[in-house]
Amino acid sequence: MTRFICAFFAFFAVQGFCFSAFAGSYAPPHPDPVEDPWRWRAFPETRGIGVRCIAEGKDGAIWVGADTGVRCYNGGAWRVYTHKDGPGAGPIHRIQVAPDSAVYVTTQEGVWRFYGWEWTRQQEEVPADDSLQEEGQTRLQTRDGTVWVGGEGCLTTLRGGTRKVHLLSHAPLFGPILALIEARDGSLYLASREEGLFLLDRTEAHYRTCEGLRAACSSSDGPLWFLTQDGAVVRQEGAGWTRYGLGEGMMDSPAQVVEGPDGVWVCGSDRGMAATGRWTGKRWEIQRHPRLARTLRFACLAPDGSVWFGSEGAGKGESGGLLRFNGAWQRFPDQEVGDIGDVAALAGTPDGKVWAGGSRGLRIFDGKAWQPVTQPEALTGPITALHTAPDGSLWAGTRNSGVFHFNGKTWTPYDLRSGLPVVGIACIAGVDSGVAVVAAHRQGVLRWDGDHWVPALDAALRKETEGLFQDQ
Repeated sequence: MTRFICAFFAFFAVQGFCFSAFAGSYAPPHPDPVEDPWRWRAFPETRGIGVRCIAEGKDGAIWVGADTGVRCYNGGAWRVYTHKDGPGAGPIHRIQVAPDSAVYVTTQEGVWRFYGWEWTRQQEEVPADDSLQEEGQTRLQTRDGTVWVGGEGCLTTLRGGTRKVHLLSHAPLFGPILALIEARDGSLYLASREEGLFLLDRTEAHYRTCEGLRAACSSSDGPLWFLTQDGAVVRQEGAGWTRYGLGEGMMDSPAQVVEGPDGVWVCGSDRGMAATGRWTGKRWEIQRHPRLARTLRFACLAPDGSVWFGSEGAGKGESGGLLRFNGAWQRFPDQEVGDIGDVAALAGTPDGKVWAGGSRGLRIFDGKAWQPVTQPEALTGPITALHTAPDGSLWAGTRNSGVFHFNGKTWTPYDLRSGLPVVGIACIAGVDSGVAVVAAHRQGVLRWDGDHWVPALDAALRKETEGLFQDQ
């Protein structure tokens, strides 16, 4: 089969072709949660307090015993209890949770009971009850059968006969682990005497990491589309994943996926030549575009239903510029587009205009000719992102000058002087009817709330994010 496909590509080196094949089933790899940095959370409120023990209450609250008293975290805020509240002076030796939700705390002065928001001194010892939940130990077996052993800045897991040692520098947790507990949702809490409390989120309630995938687009009929690091396109529909690689007729270097009026399109490169592909629902229709450029890097759907593609890497004898499909192919060479250079972003606005951003600035097409955008002057430099908002306005991201918003008449800049804490923009996307920008060099994700730029996504994920799209 592989030899046949290679010959098939060679025979149609210039012309378009269709390929119908059984798509390959795909299972995206998921990293071990312990090795996923965003799953870790440190609680700075507990650093340096001399943590000794931890336990989870029946209501899900986390109790921490330390040298200076007891702390309780309810998921949103911390409450500190000292000897003034009841639990005696000196360090907390043990915390236990009883079946009736009472919390028992053992100190050098005896045993205290917390129930109904009150502390009472107990004359007797902690009730001897097998169902009493002990505070965390350095060895724990979780409900999935995994055995966890805490060490000096590391966790050892024993699962299915496999032993694995995890260094926790990404947590960061370097000291000895004194206690481990499994929360009701399957998360793991770890305690270090000097470094405090840590949470390892092992759930999939909020996020899930799929290694080797890059977000591409969502289509209105349901499926999500992704690109893989090894040059394939992946479709997710419900619980099913399907991979389209060379064996299923895909070009060898897809770069972007976009939804068109008649199906999903992909653009990129095949055998060093710019190429496009359209998914008909059953097969990929691949078209190579000789003498255009090395690759087509960006694509967008215009309001009139045409699909636009921007080129990158035009060499000697290649026209570069843009490509439009509206039932027929039309080229706009780089010279006709005003020497835009490598195209880095495309967008269409409801007034019928098409915008292209490249290494030499921003251009606008009114249906007849391309014109450069000369003001503000920052838009004559490298443009890195374009996005059309639901209200029809345009957002433009730059390499060195922040973000600009065009309401159809005037441009509004957002930079360091106006509260945007970054100047290099990697991506602009619509999120929950608003706009979010992804800063270049993994500096975070920010969302415009109408008045200010505020951090978006969980803090642990911001620096990991290189692009965004929202599922339709």
